[in-house]
Amino acid sequence: MSPRHPRPWHWGRTEARLSSSLQPPRGMPSVRPAQLLRWPGALQAGLARGLGLPPVPVTTRSFSLHCAPCSSRRQPVWGPGAGFSAAGGGPQPQIKGRLERPVQTGAQQPRKPACARPSRRLRRPCENVTMAEAPRAETFVFLDLEATGLPSVDPEIAEISLFAVHRSSLENPERDESGAPVLPRVLDKLTLCMSPEHPFTAKASEITGLSSEGLARCRKAGFDGAVVRTLQAFLSRQEGPVCLVAHNGFDYDFPLLRTELWRLGAHLPQDTVCLDTLPALRSLDRAHSHGTRAQGRKGYSLGSLFRRYFQAEPSAAHSAEGDVHTLLLVFLHRAAELLTWADEQALSWAQVEPMYVPHDGPGLEA
Repeated sequence: MSPRHPRPWHWGRTEARLSSSLQPPRGMPSVRPAQLLRWPGALQAGLARGLGLPPVPVTTRSFSLHCAPCSSRRQPVWGPGAGFSAAGGGPQPQIKGRLERPVQTGAQQPRKPACARPSRRLRRPCENVTMAEAPRAETFVFLDLEATGLPSVDPEIAEISLFAVHRSSLENPERDESGAPVLPRVLDKLTLCMSPEHPFTAKASEITGLSSEGLARCRKAGFDGAVVRTLQAFLSRQEGPVCLVAHNGFDYDFPLLRTELWRLGAHLPQDTVCLDTLPALRSLDRAHSHGTRAQGRKGYSLGSLFRRYFQAEPSAAHSAEGDVHTLLLVFLHRAAELLTWADEQALSWAQVEPMYVPHDGPGLEA
């Protein structure tokens, strides 16, 4: 082997250890140790199985080794990100607590994460992107939308509800005589109905109980500048930073709200972050069950979670305010875990793309 391409750490044995001890999640391609270790816990597990590295404090879910593939051979070449000891001890890889770009070589160009690339629709933000030094949210705004249909029909918001709760009320939730959490006494609420320009699908109208005719009969205006200013005023009353919380939010609520705001050229505060309780609760349960099959049989719809936690039926399902009420109680049941998850995993509002490109806008109405 050429001396220009040293094999640090007795590379063959390291690869053998990794291949025998680390199994990537289903659907993930197998990787070499020199490549990015992109699934949660991979690096910690490798360290624990005798790679001979000093302990590294774990603060986020994604890690990388600062190295890049050699352009002439398929052996790792340590780039400027890796230090070399003055005593000639060989390369000492630097390990950092958040996802870093590998060293770029030749004509390679940095590739943006999936959540930052322009697209017609956003299904889910890139799971490996975490916020660097994300601010700790002081207010959690639970929200739910009712709209004219599924993402495939370019829906419009017909109802929005928000409950704003300060962090202190979530850290020390009030409880009833049985020990079950109850809604905080101090919270702000906002619920608005609006007339969409396009009709509801039959299924959406059946589920939500809303219709274009009913909203027009009550003389409800559409999602306009007045709605934007009301939302902005509501959020400005809360202590920041604000964390928006929705169930299945990354697939529906957040992209759709982003679409309506983008159409009007409106923005939320830059330090706003987002938490989706659906993947959060799934991941928390997976960690508790150690990936057993029993965990996979649980339902994670909002109604299923409420029934599992409270042995009762949720009230006013599929109205925006009723669903926010249910979501807040579900959150309170797992408040300590979800607050920690939010501090470590919440995504910036800037990382949420619109669900679709509206035909009109952007341009804030008077």
